[in-house]
Amino acid sequence: MLTLVLLHLVARCSAQAQAQADPCAETTRGSCVLQEDAIINTYQAEPTKCDQLCRIVDRCEFWRARWDGAECSLLAGDYHQGCGSFAGPIGWRECSEGPESCSAYTGDTCIYTGDRLAEDEPSPGDVSSPEECELWAALWTDQGAAYFHYLSDTGECRLYSTLASTCEAVGGPRAAPALGDCSHPGTTTETSSTSTTAPATTTTAANQGLVISGGWPDSRTVEVFPATSCSPPPLPTGRRGHTMTIVGASLVTCGGDSSSTSTSCISWVGGEEEWQQYATLREERGYHTAWSHQGQLLLLGGQDSPGTGEVVGGGGSTFPMEHPAGYSCAADMGGAVAVIGGIYSSSLSNVDRYDMSGYLGSLPHLRTARYYHACGAVADSTGHTVLIVAGGWDSSGYLSSVEVLEHGATSWVAGPELPRALYRLSGGVAGGRLQVTGGRDSSNNERSEIYELVYSKAEKGWTQVGTMEEARARHAVAAVNLPALCGA
Repeated sequence: MLTLVLLHLVARCSAQAQAQADPCAETTRGSCVLQEDAIINTYQAEPTKCDQLCRIVDRCEFWRARWDGAECSLLAGDYHQGCGSFAGPIGWRECSEGPESCSAYTGDTCIYTGDRLAEDEPSPGDVSSPEECELWAALWTDQGAAYFHYLSDTGECRLYSTLASTCEAVGGPRAAPALGDCSHPGTTTETSSTSTTAPATTTTAANQGLVISGGWPDSRTVEVFPATSCSPPPLPTGRRGHTMTIVGASLVTCGGDSSSTSTSCISWVGGEEEWQQYATLREERGYHTAWSHQGQLLLLGGQDSPGTGEVVGGGGSTFPMEHPAGYSCAADMGGAVAVIGGIYSSSLSNVDRYDMSGYLGSLPHLRTARYYHACGAVADSTGHTVLIVAGGWDSSGYLSSVEVLEHGATSWVAGPELPRALYRLSGGVAGGRLQVTGGRDSSNNERSEIYELVYSKAEKGWTQVGTMEEARARHAVAAVNLPALCGA
């Protein structure tokens, strides 16, 4: 049974975040249990309206609402005291503003991303509370630790040098200022105090998106979804079978299926008019996978170098792949990357984990071996990683099937099928959900649709959320924070 963590309502401050305009660095929670006897009523309303409803109902002292408006709960008590997950900065202390400030609002049911310091984390169960997790994290500040995330159901204490939270819900007390007068509480992208980059920006589902580049038939164009006021310029040379990854503040594009791009990496930073040379690869790579972590970039496999992984940049190293593969898909798991499927002589079902030093171990095989597919890692309501694979090609042809690997599961299970069979599609996780773009259908037509998967206990299914400016396949996708992309 889940051990509930008793947490204080009052938001906390980070002693390391003195450079931030707001001295109160917000904390976030997960797996919060709403006691039945505390629920006054439940409505379908987005957070701002839910806050207003609570102010009308005399008995309402707290409220909680999903950002998508699917559920608004009016409560007679503080639900923050029954949560199984807690994340925040090292050095947290009570903020002087108290529960009558915007800091009293907190996000929950959050997805966390950032630069994780997995090698410095305690074994699950070695710490037993958020306070102990914070004390452990404080001992690793010399290694860059600035944030922690404690999960009571597994006893995990995760450390981060940077931490971003995207939360499905938000809530707080009636005594706090009107939600509309506060700035996206509970969904703040937190950055390390040692950072010299721009101040932190707010990360919500509304300002996360995808950058989409190259592919077939137009291999130079670049577009952003949803459309923004800024967009990277066209690629200087057309690319197909390339990768695109955020490394620090740079959007980095590597490799491709032609001799002019197979050893080339270029980069773009918001505000610049042209792409710049980033690195020359040791080996030719196209239809490979890519992963960035703590300012480093790792490329894995591909049609030309299926048996090696390569850390890009000065002093970068190479290492052997456990299972050589091209046309695979990579899912960011925080402190590691999962390389899923692919082809090497025949379709593969392998799922292997790597970090910058090499092979870490394998996860259960896919139900269906596949390549030219899309994938991603999302978080469930407790913050645990869920892997999702969609579409692709196997020995029978085009695939519409979807597979899901839940945290701790020993096998993949079938997920909701794509609206149509697709291969050569690409995907990314934006707003905590897997979005897949384009691809080629069973009639050999390139597609322009963008589909999003909702995968939760309450709902499972695909929805079309947009259309690319151009139909394309064999393209690259990077999930980005749109204000950061534009240099906001």
